[in-house]
Parts: sequence; structure tokens; C-alpha cells
Amino acid sequence: MYKRDISKSVIASVKDDDKLRALQEVMEYSNFFDNLDESFKKSGKDKNTFTIVIKPNFMVFLTKKDPSSYTDPELIDFLVGKLLERGYTRIYVVESQNVLGKWYTNRDVKTVALACGYKSKNYNLIDLTLDAIPHKFNGQLGQHYIGKTWKEADYRISFAKNKTHPANKYTLATKNIFGVTTCENKYYEYHKLREWDTTTIDILKEFPVHFGFIDAFISADGAFGF
Repeated sequence: MYKRDISKSVIASVKDDDKLRALQEVMEYSNFFDNLDESFKKSGKDKNTFTIVIKPNFMVFLTKKDPSSYTDPELIDFLVGKLLERGYTRIYVVESQNVLGKWYTNRDVKTVALACGYKSKNYNLIDLTLDAIPHKFNGQLGQHYIGKTWKEADYRISFAKNKTHPANKYTLATKNIFGVTTCENKYYEYHKLREWDTTTIDILKEFPVHFGFIDAFISADGAFGF
């Protein structure tokens, strides 16, 4: 186990043959629930109206034979279960469509989620591409769109997959937030017309992530992390 304090935040890395036990230990060592409870108290809401949104990474999924390219749904289920145990009930899991939808059929978020194992009824699954509303960003992104669920969340969690990426070098908790961009053709919109990095930073500045997890139980190195 590796643990390091940074101001009030704690970075924790746990190696274990049991992925759920590893996640449990990470939540404990990183003071995750202290962080969550503090945000809840500051919100002034009750737990039935306090909205928690989790952003995994699964939209490059192609086959369950290769689980290295997407956030393990069992880890998401485990995290959601722990949130429910503490009385948090308004939980959303979000993703957005990407350029693979231009090449293949049935690439909407709910179809891909079901294919790779996101089947729990303990959270609401949201396709941010279908959830998009206009928003004026202060940075270079300017007048654009953002998922309504992501915008209105009280607590945002990035649950990334540990993998490399041909354009972005690697995918971790920050890069994972690029995936909340709502346009399907992300290559054209955010690599050609705009810059993917400034786009991600603009989103993070206005809709900050409160906590980050990284699924590195099975990791990937290669084109798109395959």
C-alpha cells in the first residue's frame, strides 16, 4: 500500500489480488468518505436531494474478452453500494457518445454500458450526449454544451481506467473528464476544431471533480488502450 498526504487530500494506491478489497482500502486510506461528507454538509441539502455523479470510462469497449479498456462495472457497483449504505441515494453514472458511433451501430451509451456489464438498478445511467444543454464557458471552449446532469451535480467522481492513449499519452482521472464532452465526433470537435486539453481544463474549471479513482486492476498499453 502506498499513501501520501497532499494538503487535505490523500493519495492512496493499494495492490491486492481482490479488486473489491483493494477499492475498499483505497476509500479508507484516501479519506474518501470524509471528503464526501464534508461536501454534503456544505451543500445544505438532505441526502435524498444531494446528487452524486460518477464518470467511468467505457465508451471504447469492444469486447468483454478484453476488460483492460474500460472501468470495471463491478467496481462501480461496489462504490455505489457503499454510497447507499451511508444514505446517499441520488446517484448517477454518466458517459457520452464518441466517434466510434460514426463507424459502428448501437454505440449509444446505454447499449455499450449494458454490453460491458453496467446493469445495476442502484444508479441512473445518463447519456451526456442526449443530456446536453447550452452553456457559456469562460475559457476557449466558449459557447458550447454540457450534460445537464454533470452541470447540476453536487459531487463529481472521476473513475478512470489505467491505460495509454495514442493522442493523449495516457488516460487517468483528469483525461477521463474529456469524456464528458457531449459531441459524438470528438476527434473533429475537440482535436481538429479545438484542442482536447484546453477543452478538458475549461470543463474542470467550471465543473470541478471532487474525487478521483483509477481502476488499475487490469491495465492496458497500446492504441486506445487495447
